[in-house]
Amino acid sequence: MNFKFQAKILLLLAVILTAAFALSAQSRQVELSPNPNRAALRNNSDLGFDVNYQVGELKIMEVQTKEGTFDELSIEGWGFSTEVGEPKLPMLRRMISVPLGAEVRFTLNTQQMREMDSKANTLKNRITPAQEPISKSADPATIPFVVNEALYRKNSFNTREWVEVSEMGIMRGVRVFALDFYPVRYNPVTNSIQIMENLDLRIDFINPDLGATADMLARTASWEFEQLYARTFFNWDAANRTVEVRHPTKMVILCPVGYTNNIQSYVDWKTQQGFAVNVVSVGSGGDVANNNTAIKNYMQNLWNSATAQDPAPTYLIIIGDESGSIAVASNTAEASGIITDLTYVRLSGNDYMPEMYHGRFSVSSATELANVIHKTITYEKTLMPDLSYLGKTVLIAGVDSSWATTHGNGAIRYATTQYFNAAHGITSNNYLYPESGNSAEQIRANANEGRGYMVYTAHGSQTSWHSPSFTTSHVNAMTNSGKYGVMVGNCCITNEFNYSSPCFGEAVIRKADGGGVAYIGGIDSTYWNEDYYWAVGYKTNINGQAPAYDATKLGAYDAMFHTHGEDYSKWATTTGETIYAGNLAVQQSGSSRSNYYWEVYHIMGDPSLMPYLGVPTVNPASYPTQIMIGHANYAITGAAPYTRIGLSMNGVIYGAGITDASGNLNLTIEPFTTPGTAKLVLTAQNRITTIADITVMPSSGPFMTVSAVAYDDANNDIPEYNESGYLDVTFENVGNQAATNVSAVLSCSTPGITITDANHFISSLAADASVFANNAFAITIADNIANGTVANFTITMTMSGQDPWTHSFTLTLNAPELAFGEMTFSDPTGNNNGRLDPGETVTVTMRLHNNGAAASQSGTATLSCTTTGITVNTGSANFSSISAEGYVELTFNVTAASSMSQGTLADFVFAATAGQYSANATENVEVGAPTVIVIGDGTATQRYPLNRYYNYSGHEAIYL
Repeated sequence: MNFKFQAKILLLLAVILTAAFALSAQSRQVELSPNPNRAALRNNSDLGFDVNYQVGELKIMEVQTKEGTFDELSIEGWGFSTEVGEPKLPMLRRMISVPLGAEVRFTLNTQQMREMDSKANTLKNRITPAQEPISKSADPATIPFVVNEALYRKNSFNTREWVEVSEMGIMRGVRVFALDFYPVRYNPVTNSIQIMENLDLRIDFINPDLGATADMLARTASWEFEQLYARTFFNWDAANRTVEVRHPTKMVILCPVGYTNNIQSYVDWKTQQGFAVNVVSVGSGGDVANNNTAIKNYMQNLWNSATAQDPAPTYLIIIGDESGSIAVASNTAEASGIITDLTYVRLSGNDYMPEMYHGRFSVSSATELANVIHKTITYEKTLMPDLSYLGKTVLIAGVDSSWATTHGNGAIRYATTQYFNAAHGITSNNYLYPESGNSAEQIRANANEGRGYMVYTAHGSQTSWHSPSFTTSHVNAMTNSGKYGVMVGNCCITNEFNYSSPCFGEAVIRKADGGGVAYIGGIDSTYWNEDYYWAVGYKTNINGQAPAYDATKLGAYDAMFHTHGEDYSKWATTTGETIYAGNLAVQQSGSSRSNYYWEVYHIMGDPSLMPYLGVPTVNPASYPTQIMIGHANYAITGAAPYTRIGLSMNGVIYGAGITDASGNLNLTIEPFTTPGTAKLVLTAQNRITTIADITVMPSSGPFMTVSAVAYDDANNDIPEYNESGYLDVTFENVGNQAATNVSAVLSCSTPGITITDANHFISSLAADASVFANNAFAITIADNIANGTVANFTITMTMSGQDPWTHSFTLTLNAPELAFGEMTFSDPTGNNNGRLDPGETVTVTMRLHNNGAAASQSGTATLSCTTTGITVNTGSANFSSISAEGYVELTFNVTAASSMSQGTLADFVFAATAGQYSANATENVEVGAPTVIVIGDGTATQRYPLNRYYNYSGHEAIYL
């Protein structure tokens, strides 16, 4: 048989089987009340809180197992009990913070419980038993299905408590407990259930040591972890507590003796960003011996000696492999026995949650180290020559005949539905199973073109993404010069950095001017359920489709993108925070592999690196370009929210901080004592890094600056395309002498801006005084300016006898941004199947979106098609103004000739114009449906190849 035809048949078979399995898993709902399924926090304080639990609906789904048919009983968005072999019953876990020294007591107050027999609850089979998590490296044929038959023969309800509270450990500066609610009890003989529909629970903290609790928070204060606490703990009261955060953020680097000079450029850069860097030399003659005991003791002492005035570090970076010429020893994991760096950051309590974010530059030579540092600095400074690749991604659900259709496809579909899509400025190449199995060459071609983010979920080896194949040899041959991004492998052992040859993650970061800038992956085996939770959050309806977003169950993707109005506390903007977000989702599930996941997931690269999720834009910050000696404050305004600020000179940090939600920060600095040039660095997620020289000037005489700039027009005071406006400026003299006869001149380096009034004159301004200048300058914005353009302005102030003073600021300009979206067909005069079939005349509806921040003008749109057999009857449409972030629906009329073959592809070409803005799109439309080959009748239970378990590394072909 022709190989290509054989491949198509296999692909079709996989699709048919997938559909068959999906149809066999139909679910049904049991409505208890109109109430939502929820846990509501009330009366929260340092001494305890109340919770109201409600269960309004149950879901039941038939599942096929090796031991026959069972029913899975679930509550949408909730988890399950995990005792292997026992009935898998719904459970809701919330992680809570508890004061040091406190005993946790709970009281069940109002209770509303209902008992339902099998007729009322619609259970047709026994409730399925919980099973061990399934490793991605396991052969499904060898995995036993465990049923505790003795328990299933008991004619009684289980007696588990409705609520359980257990201590989990310490997360950096917070004592952590798990609060678990088990709302269902089950009698396996009668198939009856008892449901706690409504429960009021009181949690009390008895004899808390609030002083010690506050002291531990102060000693471990960290901006990054402060946000993590709010994201993690059900009862974290961020609004009513004093944030004990001190800047700059501290970073420890463990570097082999003899190589500290090799990392100096990296140290200098992190210092400029605002990190207080502590380089620790490791090895003979260094600060610490190169063995895991000595390193662990050093890190533990560093942690134990932290004070409120000098808090513990937030980041740990290890330079070198675990053995060889450039090496820092790793450790052996307690939960699994694998190699891990987690031990060095497990510094408080007996839990596995790390007290610092950690990563490793695993290299074996000075050249490889230089490669990693060059890529890291280039990426973090946004110095890549062409940034467009950052708006392109690759997401892959790899090959596995048992799990890829549900877990792999489900995770990727969630990612692409919610985040990696055009609405977020991303063009994504998505490869779902089973098509992904034939896409290896295309995936590698995508990578060689340059991709900002790549995700793979399936099987891995030490040296590869298994299938579709992407090996270390392919990485070493990559041609994506200057276009490297972040890669994530939710798969087994691709980060096993003690392997006999470079592992996949090491190859990714070691590749000179290519590969990736960072790699997130597992040192040992990862698991199907847990990797799914890691990516999309603890969402239990795993069926291959994109689950619904749940604000209470965030995964790594949710925290990375945070586009559902999440508070900043729920953001994960760095690679270190990404791993933490994913692992916390696993922790929330109650999985028996929770501790293991903290050990297994590692970063090859900088854990403080912020991945670009789309093409970055300019950070629209305003700041003085001069500062006087002796001044203790420096103001940044209008920056992107939560921008990291670093102000340094000659390797010394003078000020560091984070802007607020409005992008403003009045930065308290160590006053400069000598003239010179300081370095200002602004780093923010999805923004081009700002690096500016700031002149440090003598303190005598006048000193002019600008403290505020506001845009003013006759419309909405927002700078938009095709309009004119004014700039209102507040000038300030922060010197110790009056300024006289000051001439202020406005300039702009951005195309599309015309300055119609560039001059303003200040006759006199006293020392330490300010003056507001209404309509100081005037500008006109072009009618074709691109939406989101950041216009760069400079105000230069001159006075006789003084050096010029300058102030730089930006304005973000709003404009339309047209883009075609969803296309649908209406064929009521045909077979009404919502598809274009041969012989039909249909109405084509195409959405035209305005993704811009300003309303568009009215315009026209067209549809054309040159494919033989397609006649465009109505090919033009007019549309009115489209509001910002709005859309219109355009309708056209098309006929497909009856002579066209089923499955013919037709190119529908759309174009739209509104003023100076336009959009174009080509849609590949399949006319009719392709021929379907049916293999078998779908009823056999033993007939080959149905109901067959496959080893993921095996290959089989079906010949017809």
